[in-house]
Amino acid sequence: MQLRRVSQEDLARLIREDPAGNTRGCNRAMVDRWVRGITRCPQPRYLSALERALGMAAEDLGFALPVAPALTVHKDLDGVTADAAAMQAFRKADLRVGGGHLYAAVAQYLRAQVAPRLVMANGKDVFTSAAAVSEMAGWMAHDAGSDRVARQHLSRALDLVSVSGDRQVTAHVLASTGHVAHHLGEPAETLRVSQAGLEVIRSGPCDPGLEAYLLAIRARGFAALREPAEAARCLREAEKALQAGRGQPCSPWVSRFDQASLASEAARCMRQLGQLSEARRQAETVVALRLADRPRSRAFGMFVQAGVLAANRRPDEAAVIGGEILQATDGLSSQTIVQEFLALRRLLGPYRPATVVAQFLDHLDYALCERSWQPADLNGVT
Repeated sequence: MQLRRVSQEDLARLIREDPAGNTRGCNRAMVDRWVRGITRCPQPRYLSALERALGMAAEDLGFALPVAPALTVHKDLDGVTADAAAMQAFRKADLRVGGGHLYAAVAQYLRAQVAPRLVMANGKDVFTSAAAVSEMAGWMAHDAGSDRVARQHLSRALDLVSVSGDRQVTAHVLASTGHVAHHLGEPAETLRVSQAGLEVIRSGPCDPGLEAYLLAIRARGFAALREPAEAARCLREAEKALQAGRGQPCSPWVSRFDQASLASEAARCMRQLGQLSEARRQAETVVALRLADRPRSRAFGMFVQAGVLAANRRPDEAAVIGGEILQATDGLSSQTIVQEFLALRRLLGPYRPATVVAQFLDHLDYALCERSWQPADLNGVT
């Protein structure tokens, strides 16, 4: 900036006027956060405009975008084994950078590596792996903020797994479909697909994690319908399933559902039902079990804690937790996190006259300008 003789206000203006567009939210306060290192890396749209404004590469400015896993095809691995390795790489990266940064990479992997194998499929395993990668793409699209695209991927995943008949992957896709239906405000559909998943998983050997997952999704559906007794019953059954802890080995294509996962679902159920003490108890379990290397999962528990504090007229404490979440999730591209921040902002709005709350809400407004974006490649399933 000194070399170009521009102030923070000048730089913000140059970024707002960037010919690529979609940077109108930039302001001096946002630039100040970059300069002081409060924001570790600007969102891609701002970072590209910053490079053009200053004539320097992101790396030379001290920034670098989170890197998605390289789409390397391992020639010594067969297609299904390569898909399993790719899924593990994507899952690890997702924990660090979020679905917004990764969706395009997963969609490209589906198009370039998975789809061609289906044409010359030799055996059913290729359909199982294709279904699993499609389910992952659905989750990435959901986290990137497009449940419509997510639903397309999940529908395709169900079609694919119907060919192979893999019981665990079928149940897992149905659970994900129920989760997305819940976020779309369709509790009846949430209950329908979760019940279908339970019927699939109970038709064979015991599978505690998947059964608990489907029961938790079912509880979310009942909570949305304001049926607390049914929601509580499903959560108790899910707890019982996890405690059993015995069954067939978990499929490599299926994400692990554990005690922290169940506590997170329970916390959000209780919050929706207005049972704030139980919501806070479950949220504390999430925060205790999820370490800093799982920032998104941990953040969901913290959001419930902050929401309960705000509802109990303790806005200063809620704002402090909100600030901790902002710092912990900096660098994550997750619209599900953005939506939680928007909900917290609405809860704390009436308390803005309090200094601590005002400071947090000001920081949050700047952060939301940076985080509220979607990758260009959210154009649906090909």
